[in-house]
Amino acid sequence: MLKNIKVIFLGAGPTALAGIREVSREKLDVFAIGLNRFEAGLFSKHCTSLGVCDPFKDSKGLVKLLENFAQKESGKLILIPTGDEFIEFLSQYKEELAYFGYKFSLLNNDLSELFLNKEKFYNLCQQTKTPAPKTWTINQDSSLEKWSQDALYPCFIKPIYYHKWAKVYGLKKGFLVFDKDELLRTYDKVSKNIDELIVQEVIEGADDKIVIYTANFSKNLKPKQIFTGRKKRQYPKGFGTTTAAISEDIKEIKNYAENILSEVGFEGVCDVEFKFDKRDGLYKIIEINPRIGRWYRLVTKSGKKPLTSSILDLAKSEKTLQESEQENGKLWLFPIRDLPSIMKTDAIKDYFKRAKVWCIFELKDPIPFFVYFLEMASKLIKRKNV
Repeated sequence: MLKNIKVIFLGAGPTALAGIREVSREKLDVFAIGLNRFEAGLFSKHCTSLGVCDPFKDSKGLVKLLENFAQKESGKLILIPTGDEFIEFLSQYKEELAYFGYKFSLLNNDLSELFLNKEKFYNLCQQTKTPAPKTWTINQDSSLEKWSQDALYPCFIKPIYYHKWAKVYGLKKGFLVFDKDELLRTYDKVSKNIDELIVQEVIEGADDKIVIYTANFSKNLKPKQIFTGRKKRQYPKGFGTTTAAISEDIKEIKNYAENILSEVGFEGVCDVEFKFDKRDGLYKIIEINPRIGRWYRLVTKSGKKPLTSSILDLAKSEKTLQESEQENGKLWLFPIRDLPSIMKTDAIKDYFKRAKVWCIFELKDPIPFFVYFLEMASKLIKRKNV
């Protein structure tokens, strides 16, 4: 019944690798297109590489690659974006890709701009009465001087479009500032590289106050395969990439996530991040990613499969996945990124616990783990040459 479905992952990094392994085990044909030739997922035994193409550098080339694939293959072709650059690509070329026969979640509900644009996202939160950090847009110097006197400090300067920011600043999510003078100096410096910026109120608290909601929303706007979990650590600390997380049932965030996603008619798999604000006892929504997140393998290992559920919906398959309780207490670790934390805290204890889930390493699919080091080395060399 499922042999006629072909799944193409756009992006093949650690995030995609988790999805590739899940979908392959459902006996679906899996393919991947990487951003660079060393992305780990391209070397997984669970998928076939279709090559490398960065949509920022050659979007037309990526369209042509997908057109050629569609002409050679039959069946139901499903596209899975695993990064913001690919979400933007799908939004830009949705008509052409639909003409080639591809199915993807953004086709019927083009919400990519709403979720990628931090300014529009904050406005959406206000409209739906979803608790969120206060956010200001600072695209004009004149407006910055005017309201900076009354801004809440500390605050965080960050981009409206993170995937564009990452091309300049890498993993650094933004800049923390503590007063007006520092805000003005930092904005003047950063705006020379990125011209679309926002300033956001900082919700203070440890990294373990950040939680995640993941699910697949079907056409009737009913969430399926719901997962919730909590960060334990991230790097850089406070504003970085998750390095350790644990599966945990967090009921408080479910209503907020499901209300805002249903309000905009979202369909497909999503990853929603919140942080607990001790000042008012509320979980504040940070962002919605219309895709799987970096620690998606924890979702799968906890007994949930929202990505597979979304693929079956897109393919209009008669097969459905059984709903079951998630397994709590599963620990996800990304040792390579977690190393600075291990050296400074008692985090090493996590590595001796039994219920561990590795971000990349898998005994039955080991090559991607070793290739990841090549990708890291390649990126370091490129930065030194800039």
